[in-house]
Amino acid sequence: MVLTVRTNTLAWIVAVALLAPAMVRGQELFTASNEQDLWVAIVKPPRHVVLLHRRRDDPPFQWQPAADVVGHLTAGGLATADERAWLVYKDMSVQSVGISHEPMSPALLPYLAPKMERGLPAGCDLQSLAASQNFVWALVRVTDPARFAASLTAQRTETAPATMPDETTTQPAATAPATAPDTAPATATYTVAQDVLLVLDRKNWQPTDLPQNWPAGRRNWALCRRDVVRHPQLVTQLRDGRITRFRWNPAKDDWSSSTMAVPAPADAEIRVAMVQGQVIVGWALPSEAETTAAGTTATQSSSRPGLRVQLTWLGDHHATLLGELTLDQPAERPWSLAASGPLIALLGLGDNREIMMARMDLNGQTLAPGMPMAVQGAPSLVADARRMLMSVTMALAMVLLLMAWRRDPKAHRATLPRGVVLADLPRRLMAAVIDLAPAALVSAVFFRMSISELPSHWPGVAATWSGMYPGLATIGFHVVLCLIGEWQWGRTLGKHIMGLRVTKLDGRDPTPGDMLLRNILRPVELIAWYVLPLLVLVSPSRQRLGDMLARTVVVSDLDPDQSEDEG
Repeated sequence: MVLTVRTNTLAWIVAVALLAPAMVRGQELFTASNEQDLWVAIVKPPRHVVLLHRRRDDPPFQWQPAADVVGHLTAGGLATADERAWLVYKDMSVQSVGISHEPMSPALLPYLAPKMERGLPAGCDLQSLAASQNFVWALVRVTDPARFAASLTAQRTETAPATMPDETTTQPAATAPATAPDTAPATATYTVAQDVLLVLDRKNWQPTDLPQNWPAGRRNWALCRRDVVRHPQLVTQLRDGRITRFRWNPAKDDWSSSTMAVPAPADAEIRVAMVQGQVIVGWALPSEAETTAAGTTATQSSSRPGLRVQLTWLGDHHATLLGELTLDQPAERPWSLAASGPLIALLGLGDNREIMMARMDLNGQTLAPGMPMAVQGAPSLVADARRMLMSVTMALAMVLLLMAWRRDPKAHRATLPRGVVLADLPRRLMAAVIDLAPAALVSAVFFRMSISELPSHWPGVAATWSGMYPGLATIGFHVVLCLIGEWQWGRTLGKHIMGLRVTKLDGRDPTPGDMLLRNILRPVELIAWYVLPLLVLVSPSRQRLGDMLARTVVVSDLDPDQSEDEG
């Protein structure tokens, strides 16, 4: 009996040792990226998908777990845009995972639960998925023309799919095109092995025109950047190994194309990625040979990494070699190309299933060798700058609000002298905008960015402390300007223009200490801008948090033709 048990145990150990490499090889690796976000989906047999994510300004070589889903992710079935990842499965069902900016999302994770979207029409196979801020495209190959046409017709009459049954979080509306590109006629007929470009139009997939000279390529890709584009770029690998690139020409209202040769073997399995609007292709080199720039080969030493990928930039009419990226992993394991901000990233799977990444710039310079990337657990408040800041801000605001709170409503009710009324909200809002404008302008000039970029760097929105610097500087400049204005002249520039001023609840002039107290709380109100300013709407005397603690109000002089009741 003991011998039997030991024999069975030994058999299990041997089986695991033999199957472990096969389990790693059986995994699939999918990537989707743009200038801001990089998503990786690891498919583990039989139906488990681990979705990881990192932002451009996240710490180097770290991932955040985004979601675990169940399904057979299909080849080319991952795309990203507008802080959302789109996943397509082999049954043509579609899911999306978005990034939440709520300060206290479930388990302190910034990702929303997967949401079911409109599935692709039946009777086709996905070749490539692409997305921009307002559009989602699917490049498919028709396998059953009748079923495909019937499915397209049925989508026009069906309602949008509901969310997953086990979903508990509230989902925002999915990114969908407001106005889709010109679509093909609804009555179009389709043939077997015909390629069709679909666009998500008002939660339905609609066919749109492909180039008239679209070839019957071996593999096809649709690529686009994160900005608002009405047509993706299309890349197809011809059967002789050459590559054709299609781009939409707005001046001619048609597609333009260029075909070029790349130094890859005709049977090479290439990968394609878009980096900073540039199309990059790569293919694995033989592990036993080293390809030089001149095209000669030399014997490779056993110490060199197992995966070597040649990268080429596709220009308008020619291809340019950039160089090689290497990873210390067997060449047969899955690998992929993606954008890591402005860099080209080569990603693969290490021995312990960790993600390996090497990076190169568009000039062909290797900036980071192949290194494993750690997958972080649930982010702690200290590690996650955005959630730490929002949590501390809201906790401080609640303490201060309790300190200022009085059970007696009369404690915060203003008793103003004749001729003075509480300032109306529209004028206060306009004064606040005027006061914030100079600080925003100074910060934009100092950090060399446009004012429209500041909201993405606002505290509580940006993911890291360094990303918040422009927003924090804007708040700091704003507080200094407001404090100087109210301390010296009793009003800020915005209040002066709008005819407003600050007084005590009984109409007396506030002391310098009152001015200091109401202004040092501005950062708290500006960080929690979507919650705390609402106090002005519900407080008896239209006070914000700083006014409650300083026992001040914002007033205006009564117009001759206005009664005090109207104020």
